Amino acid sequence: KYQRDNAGINSKISRIEGQKRLNKLFNDKTFEEVLADPAWKARYLPKGIGNGKSAGTSDDAVILLYTRDLIYDSTAHVEVYQQLMIKILTAAGVRHWTEYDYTFMGNMNTLRVLKPNGTVISPDKQGSYVVVKNLEPGDVIQIDGVQEWEQQTELDQEFVFTHYISFEAPVFYHKFEVALPANKYMGYHYHKLDSALKKTSHDGFDFYSWEYNNIPKIETEEAVPDVFDLYGSILISTMPDWSKLTGWYAQTTYGKLEMSYEIQEALDSIIHPQMNQQQKAEAIYNFLTREINYSYVPFLQSGYVRSEEHTSE
Repeated sequence: KYQRDNAGINSKISRIEGQKRLNKLFNDKTFEEVLADPAWKARYLPKGIGNGKSAGTSDDAVILLYTRDLIYDSTAHVEVYQQLMIKILTAAGVRHWTEYDYTFMGNMNTLRVLKPNGTVISPDKQGSYVVVKNLEPGDVIQIDGVQEWEQQTELDQEFVFTHYISFEAPVFYHKFEVALPANKYMGYHYHKLDSALKKTSHDGFDFYSWEYNNIPKIETEEAVPDVFDLYGSILISTMPDWSKLTGWYAQTTYGKLEMSYEIQEALDSIIHPQMNQQQKAEAIYNFLTREINYSYVPFLQSGYVRSEEHTSE
């Protein structure tokens, strides 16, 4: 209860007899099942390697498996269960994956590297940052992790979540599944992905599942304004429209923009009756850029403050 964020605590809890883990509601492929699938070998092994075929790609690594199961229950408690398996193909892949930040995996309950000869090694880990010593082509990194949180209450515990699918390597098999209380609304929006939705219902939940195969790796572009635009993603939300958000914002910001004596005094000092509209706009702009400096403070508490330096002048 008090240390649920500790690495490994969830795997210990799941072994307690009689403990009901919500991940049992989902049906996922195992690491072993995907490793035994010959399709990824034919498609992704470097040319001239494996099955005596010349087919394959020149990718440095391949994400053999990436699954994310998310459950949002009637109390607005959220649990996310994930699996990730990476096959290293080349020396360049070794360099890229030797040190990696797996923050998106949450608390990692399983973290191991399988060698081609069957040896299993445990990487070094500091928080979400993982270092695999002596990583080699042919090695397989396997991780499963879990995240939990209580959904915020400002918007009546409504839920919004963006799931990113793409990696710096192609993805052989991916599944994203969401469980919500039966009959609760959920909308979804795709970015750089086709619709692959399958919906089922059981155990008091509606399940939304998306499965994809052979997702291309992201191709980086120079000077991209929004780097996340490169990634395929699915945005989900329990809000059917903007009404709750706009209502909350209007209520929260009520009175924030009303004219104050200080603002009126500042306007009277820079605006004169003989000015035209352009001159007024220029005067206000010049005042803001010279007298107002940005200072970080909590949202909705006026993120702009008068500069002490200019005020003293």
